[in-house]
Amino acid sequence: MGALIVAGSLSWNTTTDNLYTAFGEFGQVTDAIVMQDRETGRSRGFGFVTFSNPDEAQAAIQGLNEQELDGRRIKVNIANARPSGGGRSGGGGGRRLPAAAPRPRLQSRRRLWWRLLSSLSVLWYGSKLLWGRASSNKVLSCTVQA
Repeated sequence: MGALIVAGSLSWNTTTDNLYTAFGEFGQVTDAIVMQDRETGRSRGFGFVTFSNPDEAQAAIQGLNEQELDGRRIKVNIANARPSGGGRSGGGGGRRLPAAAPRPRLQSRRRLWWRLLSSLSVLWYGSKLLWGRASSNKVLSCTVQA
C-alpha cells in the first residue's frame, strides 16, 4: 500500500508538475496534487503526494522538510488518515445551559430608529411646530409646541 504525505506552506506558483519533479527524486510517485481554490484556481498552499513505498515517503520527508521549493520553505509530513465511518463519536449528554437572548444587531436598531423617524410628520403651522405620528393617512398622535 502507498504512503500519503502532505506538503504545506507551498508557494502559490507551485504546480502539480513541480511536486512530481521535487518528490520524484526520492522514489516512485504514484500521485501528486496541489489543492486549488475553486473560485480563483490559485493554489491553496498545500498538496498531497502518494509514494508506492513507505520507505521512499520517509526519505522524501527527511529530504524535503524545511527545504525551499519555488521560493518558499515547505513543510512535509505524513498525512493523517481520517477515521472511517461518518458521524461523531462519543458525545457527553450533559445538561445544556439555555442560550442567552441575542442582542439586537446595530443594523437592526438603526433600521428601527429610521422607521420611527420616517413615520413622524413635522409641520409648521404659523409660528407653531406641529409634530405627530401618522400611519396611512391617519394621525395617531399630535403634539403642539409653541
